[in-house]
Amino acid sequence: MERGPGKCFAENHLYSSRRFPTIDALERFLFGPLDDFGAKGLKIIEDNSWEQHGTDCVTWTIEFFDALKLRTPKGLDWLFSQALQSTELSDAIWSAAQSFQAAKREISLISLQRLRQINLTTWWEAVWEIVSSEDSKTKFIFSDHPVTVYNPEFFPLAPHMSYPNEPSILLRGTRTLIPLSLHSCLIITNLEYAREPGRKISAPRTNARYFGQPKLFDIRSIIRGRKLSSTEVAAINFIIKRRAKRYIAAANPEWLYPEKDMKTQHWSKLDSILLPNKDEVAFYHGGEFFWGNNKYFTGADEFGRPMSKQKIDEAIKSHAKIKELVKAGRKDKTD
Repeated sequence: MERGPGKCFAENHLYSSRRFPTIDALERFLFGPLDDFGAKGLKIIEDNSWEQHGTDCVTWTIEFFDALKLRTPKGLDWLFSQALQSTELSDAIWSAAQSFQAAKREISLISLQRLRQINLTTWWEAVWEIVSSEDSKTKFIFSDHPVTVYNPEFFPLAPHMSYPNEPSILLRGTRTLIPLSLHSCLIITNLEYAREPGRKISAPRTNARYFGQPKLFDIRSIIRGRKLSSTEVAAINFIIKRRAKRYIAAANPEWLYPEKDMKTQHWSKLDSILLPNKDEVAFYHGGEFFWGNNKYFTGADEFGRPMSKQKIDEAIKSHAKIKELVKAGRKDKTD
């Protein structure tokens, strides 16, 4: 069945609610700015042109990705399933709603507002790699749930993974896949799994949490340059297709059937394709992070855990010594 984008990737009144002053308030005042800044940030990161535009592009992009994961029909269905666990919330909405669909929409939108930015901390502290389809005849496809997750131990058709469930990004082995364009795809991997793939796949990562103060993000640490074969691109497209709710889109109809170009469709066998190079992970990731100014100074380790007061004091002293040495060097050059 073939349909145009307007039939597959648009839905009327998806975010409309009686709680807002206008029917398009959520779309206009929340998602509108996110889309505008997110599109700019995504392009800057894909083109690696952040030096000309500044590092704010990371914040724009990651908030856009988070909204994109939750606000799709599948994302809203997942929010609804989670919110039903709150009896107080559900009862309040059920009693005020005139129909099941109206109640479902209200519950989903309330949850969306409460849980927005739920994924930011985990993605912020993970390994980012942008892979290319430049050398592949097949290019990346798109789905109605474009922020896709993969974990080799959680096959989409398993009973506990029934729609709209997905493996949590807090698990060590869960990867996030986001097609940026026909020619590039972002793969986000938890640091521990990037270092030791295949170990403790379904265990929580170190310092696993949805909300919290993350460590600093070094935009220079985004790994680039890996060019995938047609078989590898097809494997990523296969994952995207499996995780879609109903619709996928491609620039070539043949790309809609990635299973035809794959050597194997065994879910766990796709794991290695998504792994970044260990040497690049070791080079760009790890260590301790400190940031602040004359009034405030703090730090975190590679997993976002706050540093002890002793280490922060040592870092402040070290920073002061470096400033003195720089100042002395400038003075010597002037003399």
